[in-house]
Amino acid sequence: MPAAFGNAAVAYDGTTLTGIFLRREPLQWFAVQGLQSYEHNKLAVEVMSRWLNTVDTYYKANHTLMEKYNVEDIATSASGGEYEVQHGFAWTNGVTQVFAKALRTGTPASPAL
Repeated sequence: MPAAFGNAAVAYDGTTLTGIFLRREPLQWFAVQGLQSYEHNKLAVEVMSRWLNTVDTYYKANHTLMEKYNVEDIATSASGGEYEVQHGFAWTNGVTQVFAKALRTGTPASPAL
């Protein structure tokens, strides 16, 4: 679920992007929480699976977790914003752990990170 589309789009945090599709971890987590609340569990599982695939693909190519991801080419670094893209970002780590546990155990993603 991209946070912004196309050229010169603005992400939820006001970051200006240039020519990338951006995937940010808090949005994935918020979406899953909302979907689970309304019992759209199949779609919640799809969002979690896609997030984990994005993180895994980037990690295999670059050996690090990131704050945000380029969803047009998930093995390539995202760019743009007011500061350099962060490695090992806490939201990424937390959301990834919660989603992996939920999919592994077949239980809803925890509402607490």
